[in-house]
Amino acid sequence: MTARDRLFAAARELFESEGLEGLSIREVGRRAGMSAMAIYRHFPDKEALVDALMDDGFQAWETIALAIDADDPVAWLRALIGAYRDFALEQPHKFDATFLLPARKARTFPEDADRSPVFGRIMARVEAAQAQGRMRPAASLDVALLLSALAQGLVSMQRARRFGSEAQFRASYDATMAQAFESLLTNQTAGVG
Repeated sequence: MTARDRLFAAARELFESEGLEGLSIREVGRRAGMSAMAIYRHFPDKEALVDALMDDGFQAWETIALAIDADDPVAWLRALIGAYRDFALEQPHKFDATFLLPARKARTFPEDADRSPVFGRIMARVEAAQAQGRMRPAASLDVALLLSALAQGLVSMQRARRFGSEAQFRASYDATMAQAFESLLTNQTAGVG
């Protein structure tokens, strides 16, 4: 394992146990058995560690999302929304690193929408469903942001313990996202997919 790998492993472990507040260059170095000065050769500052954690989370998320195998655009979008929920529940620290860290390299919208392979696919699937007459006309970026913001908002509520149990969160998430899809789909496809 390289020095950078050891440092990153220590940073990930620290982030998972202490959150962003506990992530410090000094503690990462201590856990990796290296001096703070040695860290700076690989990560010039805390923000570089945060960027690396975010990149690691995005790699995990993109692997999951891009593996969804559905030719039907609406079915693909529904599967993605379910995968997002599962990613948040099954890999909460990677989810946080991906979507909640205030990283310098974080994508901003609308400027960076095309930088994200997943976001790009969401917009392409929305446009495909619209071309088939199955989804109401709207800017694909707006639809992608709507679905993403709603899903992330529900996950944030779950993290703040606004649901009595994981089962209640899952049920509320699924029902709310289904309602969002119903509002986006044309009458001929509501309930299909």
